[in-house]
Amino acid sequence: MKILIADDSLLVRERIRELITNNENLEIVAETDNGLDALRLVTETDPDVVILDIRMPGIDGLSLLKQVKERNPETDVIMMSGTAEKADAIQALRLGAFDFFEKPVDGDELLETVKRTIRYRSLLRERDRLAGQVSFLSQRDALRWGIKAFV
Repeated sequence: MKILIADDSLLVRERIRELITNNENLEIVAETDNGLDALRLVTETDPDVVILDIRMPGIDGLSLLKQVKERNPETDVIMMSGTAEKADAIQALRLGAFDFFEKPVDGDELLETVKRTIRYRSLLRERDRLAGQVSFLSQRDALRWGIKAFV
């Protein structure tokens, strides 16, 4: 799972890096301290998860979240803020954020949320795979086996 960290605080980025690098299947593909670089890095690295501060120089986190979700809806974005108001959290979730944390972030909770995105994406892939299998059934076979009653 490829992760991009975008936060203007070096200490926050270092703490997140420590959490992630100690876990298998999680790889930090890029880090940045501003929104403009984050947008460029999202395009270049195609991360599975973006951990994003809501207040950054360049482009603010909410604008960046919107652009990330428009470009790649499958990218999960976890938002963080040390200054956000309730309205910011609600807006972030409406724009498609996977979760929202107030700083200081509990490391275990953040790591569990990153792992939850993995499970969520795995379930979506399985759902899509099964939907593809079901679509191969012909109308005749569906009627023959009575599947229409279940679909």
